[in-house]
Amino acid sequence: MAPIKIWNRPDSYRSPVAVVNRAKVGKLTRDNIPLSTTHVSQYSCPSTCQFLNAGCYAEWQGMQPFTTKRLNSNETTNRSTLAKLEARAIRAELDGKADLRVHVVGDCATTTAASLVGSAMVYHTSRHGKRAWTYTHAWKTVKALAWQGAQVLASIHNTRDFHKARAQGYKTFALATAERHPTHKVYTDTATGLRVLPCPAQFKHANGSKVACVDCSICQDPNVTRKAGADCVGFQPDALKKVVAGGGGVTKAVRNDT
Repeated sequence: MAPIKIWNRPDSYRSPVAVVNRAKVGKLTRDNIPLSTTHVSQYSCPSTCQFLNAGCYAEWQGMQPFTTKRLNSNETTNRSTLAKLEARAIRAELDGKADLRVHVVGDCATTTAASLVGSAMVYHTSRHGKRAWTYTHAWKTVKALAWQGAQVLASIHNTRDFHKARAQGYKTFALATAERHPTHKVYTDTATGLRVLPCPAQFKHANGSKVACVDCSICQDPNVTRKAGADCVGFQPDALKKVVAGGGGVTKAVRNDT
């Protein structure tokens, strides 16, 4: 596994898992719309992830690196143990009254880990009907069935990844694009040939409006990309922004439920 960034030598007093019942306003949420999140030590991630210690947004963006390094500093590195702690926290520490974004940092790199966390995600939704979703780079070795019916997007980087992940049973996909989105509508990615539905949160709208994860259903609902005629949701490099005149063009992605 690539070297994991920590604050100091492994310790026992920093937890390797953090769950937040109500996330702060930012890219994920806005105003007073609640959103729950989980954060887990990067020792939970597959060693094959090309972003691990090599550009993962959880290592450099905003204040997140402080949380990431704190979690990584715990002496617990066993993936099954980390998954058990996370699943237990989802069930016990969250009230289930908000949508849940699992793994702002972290992943489930084994079938056992995915089963534990996936079951907890399904339980979260069963309480009050709130959605739970996450992304995984572990799709090469962890089949979709391991997640126990939870909504999980396979994080892919090329056409070969897309077909291999689909063969593993995944139905929704997140593509890390190499360049900025050329439009706010569905487009064909020139590098992969895949039809991409761009993440609306990555657009700065001319009228000042902003779309956050709590407004959108692209990642939470496995049917959205299919209905839009796309193969995957696309995420351009975080440093890039694009202005959309009038702030329109994302109505298909915006949720209308409460």
